[in-house]
Amino acid sequence: MIDSKLILIEGVPCSGKSTIAEKLAKDISYNGIKCECYLEWSKDSPVFIGNVEDLSEIISTIGSRKKRILKDWINFTKNTKQLETVDIIESHFWQTEAMYLYLSGHFEYEIFKRNKKVVSVISELNPILIYLAP
Repeated sequence: MIDSKLILIEGVPCSGKSTIAEKLAKDISYNGIKCECYLEWSKDSPVFIGNVEDLSEIISTIGSRKKRILKDWINFTKNTKQLETVDIIESHFWQTEAMYLYLSGHFEYEIFKRNKKVVSVISELNPILIYLAP
């Protein structure tokens, strides 16, 4: 049995995040565990950052989106605690939001501080972080 309700797949572009996320979801489901998989630009993601088509808008508005994104993590955690599922989320925990914060002028210490808030929210799901490098 998996002790975690959340598996986060992160890594540099083209490192195989989507492929690993989908394969892992298939393997977990094959073993009789209900599993949901949300890829980076999934419109049904519980933590929706934006559409890939709107990158410039995302970068210019990420500062104002921070509160909503944190609320999404809070709501996701609250809902997931009550379910018998394992959720796999690709590129939402670190890469996508951090990249846009950095591109919009936020300093590294602000991004790390922000990420610590997310960690404190999701910690009750016993998350697993998989980071892929090329």
